[in-house]
Amino acid sequence: MFMTIWRDDMRTKTESKPLGIVLLVLYCIISGLMAVPLGCTSAAVGAVPGIDAGLEPLGYLVMLMGLVSLAEAYGVWTLQSWGRYLAQFNSAVSILIVFFSMLGMGGIFSGSKFSYFITLVAAGLTLYYMSRDDIKALFDELEEDDFGTPIGRREPVLSAKDKEILERDY
Repeated sequence: MFMTIWRDDMRTKTESKPLGIVLLVLYCIISGLMAVPLGCTSAAVGAVPGIDAGLEPLGYLVMLMGLVSLAEAYGVWTLQSWGRYLAQFNSAVSILIVFFSMLGMGGIFSGSKFSYFITLVAAGLTLYYMSRDDIKALFDELEEDDFGTPIGRREPVLSAKDKEILERDY
C-alpha cells in the first residue's frame, strides 16, 4: 500500500475538525448503524407470506437510507465536497418527508410529533451549518491550473519502500 502525503493539503485533512462536523458525523454514523440492521430485518420479515406486502420495500428503503447516511458520514469527515452536497440533499429530503407526513400524505413515513420535531431540527441545522461560508471553505476543492493539476499541491512524498516498489519491473 502506498503512503502518499501532500504537504500543502495536510492542514485541512489533519487539523481538529469543527464541533459541528464532529456532531454531524456522529449523528450520521448512529442513524446509519441503526437503519441498516432495521432495514434488513424489515425486508426479511416482509418477505414472509401473510405479512404486510409494503414492509419488504420499506425495509430496503430504510437500509438504503442507512447506507447513504454512512457514506455521508465518511464524505463529511474527510471533507469531500460531495459529502457536503450529500448532507444538504439528505437534509432537504428529510424536511420534505416530514412535511408531507405532517399533512397526512406520508404513508409509510408516518411517525410521532416528537420524531418530526427531532428530524426537522437536525435537518434544518445541517442545512444551515453546511451553508455557512466558513464551513463551505473547508470542503472547497483546490483550483486547477491549465493542465488539470491542483494548485498548491506538491508531488507526493514517497517513502523509500514505496519508491523501491515503483521502480520494480513487473
